[in-house]
Amino acid sequence: MFCQSTTESELAGAIIPAGEFAPFPRCQDRDAWRVILQDDLQRQRADVVISQAESAMGQPWPQLPATLYAEFVRIGNRTHYEAPYFERRNRLGTLVLAECYEAKGRFLDEILNGIVAILEELSWALPAHAFRHQGDILPCEDRHTVALFSCETAAVLAETHYLLGAELQALSPTIYQRIPQQIQARILEPVEENIDRYVWADGHNNWTPWCVSNIFLAASYVMTDRQRLATLIHSLLMPVLDRFLNRYPVDGCCDEGPGYWNASPGALVVFLEQLHAVTNGAFSWYDDPLIQKMGRYVVDAHLAGNWALNFADAQARFGVRRAVTYRYGERIGCPEMMDLVLHFMRRWQPDGEVDPPIGSKGTGDFLCQAMREITWMPTTPPQAEMKRQRCVWYPHTEVLIAREKQVPDQGLILAAKGGHNGENHNHNDVGQFVVLCDGKPMIVDVGVGCYSAKTFSSTRYELPFMRSSGHNIPVINGIEQSPGHDFRASDVSLTQEGETVRLTLDLSTAYENRAGLQSLVRTMTLASDGITIADSYGTESPVEIVLNLYTP
Repeated sequence: MFCQSTTESELAGAIIPAGEFAPFPRCQDRDAWRVILQDDLQRQRADVVISQAESAMGQPWPQLPATLYAEFVRIGNRTHYEAPYFERRNRLGTLVLAECYEAKGRFLDEILNGIVAILEELSWALPAHAFRHQGDILPCEDRHTVALFSCETAAVLAETHYLLGAELQALSPTIYQRIPQQIQARILEPVEENIDRYVWADGHNNWTPWCVSNIFLAASYVMTDRQRLATLIHSLLMPVLDRFLNRYPVDGCCDEGPGYWNASPGALVVFLEQLHAVTNGAFSWYDDPLIQKMGRYVVDAHLAGNWALNFADAQARFGVRRAVTYRYGERIGCPEMMDLVLHFMRRWQPDGEVDPPIGSKGTGDFLCQAMREITWMPTTPPQAEMKRQRCVWYPHTEVLIAREKQVPDQGLILAAKGGHNGENHNHNDVGQFVVLCDGKPMIVDVGVGCYSAKTFSSTRYELPFMRSSGHNIPVINGIEQSPGHDFRASDVSLTQEGETVRLTLDLSTAYENRAGLQSLVRTMTLASDGITIADSYGTESPVEIVLNLYTP
C-alpha cells in the first residue's frame, strides 16, 4: 500500500528541510507555550508535571547494574531490570516537559544527568530482547539490537534533543552532539545496513509498527540529509509496514487484543502523523478501508467501563493511549473513537475531571505521549452518551461482541471467539467466551501473568493461563487444546434473528485426534431471556469432559 502510492523522489521532494521541521513548539518558543497554558486543564497538567519534576531533583537516578541485566538469563526475571529502565526514561520525559512548561533552566542539570545515564547504558535493548553471544549474560556490543525499547529510547532522546536543542547546546555542546551520534550508531545505521536481520521486519505483529514509528520519529529529528531520510522511509520502513498490513486480519480485528492495539494500529498513527508533519501534509492513507477498520476495532473491544475484551495476552482493564486514539478517530471520521477517549480520561463520568490530568507513563515514552496529548487533543468533555452496536462480528478472526443494550453499562454482554491457536500472543482458547452484566464481569478471561523468560519460549503452554484449561473451555479425557494454526474452530456460523444472536462452532478440530472427538459443537446465544452456552459432542467411546468456568 505505502510503497505503491508514492515514489522516493516524490517523498524527497515533499520533505521539509531539517531546520524548518517543527511538529511541536520548542521550549524556546515561549509564545506558543503561553497559549497552551491559557487553558485550565493544561495548567493542571503543568502543575502535576512540575511537581513531579521537583520531587526528582537531586534524587539518584535508578541504577542498572550488570547483575540486574543478567537476571533474565540466570533466573528468567524481566521486571527487576525493566522497572528502573522505564523509570529513567519517564523521569527524563517529566523533567524535559517541566522545563518546557517553565523555561527557567532549573531542571536542565538534572535533565543532563538523565541523558548521560541513558547514553552510557551498555545496550538500550531490554535483556529479553537483546542480542548476546552464546554463554554471555550481557548484550553484545558488536551488534546493536534494534528492538521495541531501543527504538523507543531513540525516539525519546530525539524529541528531547528537538525540544531543548538550544538549551542543551548552551549547557553542553558535547552532549548536544552525542545524542544524535548515539541514535545514528545504535539504531539508524544498523537499520540502514540490514533491516531484514531483525525479526520484526517480517511484519508479523505489533513489533513492526512500534519499531518503525519510533525509528522514523528519531530519524525525522536527527537526519539532516533529507534525501537519506526519504530513502530510509521509502526503501526500508514502508516495505516493512506493507508486510505488516498484508498480514493483518482483513476484518481489522487486532488478534493481540486492545492493549496491544495501542502498540499496533496506535503506533501506526504515530508514523502517519510524523510523516504528515515532515511533508507538510502531502501524504495521507487514512481513507484506506483496512486502516479505517483497524481503528474502529478499539471501540468494539471496549466492553463497558474499565473492562475490555481481553483474549490472548490482552489486559482485562481497558486502557488506550489518549492522543493517538483521539487523532486516529479524528482522521478516519469516527466520533465514537474520540468520545471513547474523552470518557476514558474522565473515568467514564462525562462531566467529571480528567484523571489523571495527563496520561500514564507507560513503558518509558511519557515525553512522546505527553507532547501529543498536549497538542493533539481538545480539553473539552465528550458531547454524546456512549452507544455501541448491538452485534459486531469479525468474520476473519471469528470474534463476536453481542449486547443486550446499546449503552455499554446496561444489560448483558457476550464476547466470544473462534479462530485458531496460532494467533499473535496466542492462548489455546478457541471457543472462549466472557460475560458482563450491567458493566460488571461475570464469566471472565483470567488474562496473562507477569511476563518472564518462559512467556515467549518453547514452554509457554506450561503456564496455566495460556492453556485451554485456564479458559472457559472443555478438557476432554484430560486432553486440552493444542497450539498452532491447524488447531482451530470449524463449521463456524453466526445468525441473527430479531434480538437473538447465535454463534455456533465446532471445537473438536482444536484438539488432537487422541481426544477421541467426532464433534464438539459449542453454541453461544444472546437472547431476550439471557445468555446460553450449549455444548454437544459426538464420540466413538465414552469420554470424561471437564468444563472450566472462571468468575471474578
